[in-house]
Amino acid sequence: MPYEELSEKLETPPKQEIPKEQQDKPLFEEKDIKSPDFKFVPGNHLWKQQGYYIVCYGCELEHAVWLGPDKLMVGVNDKGPIIKTRKELGMV
Repeated sequence: MPYEELSEKLETPPKQEIPKEQQDKPLFEEKDIKSPDFKFVPGNHLWKQQGYYIVCYGCELEHAVWLGPDKLMVGVNDKGPIIKTRKELGMV
């Protein structure tokens, strides 16, 4: 097959034109971050340690805190989770 015939078959198809209405639309949507669509109202936190994190399962919006390898959650009081280091617990 001659090179000219092959190149004609491999040509890219013509580009489709984008309608004018779509050209004017931005590719992103701007949001006012000072007034979000939802309002997070924390409930009663139910903290549970999972690995190096403590995770709250009591709120609608799941959230967590990184503790790291040297800290453990030993309980919960009215202020929140009680965190102790392994040294404080005599584990090191």
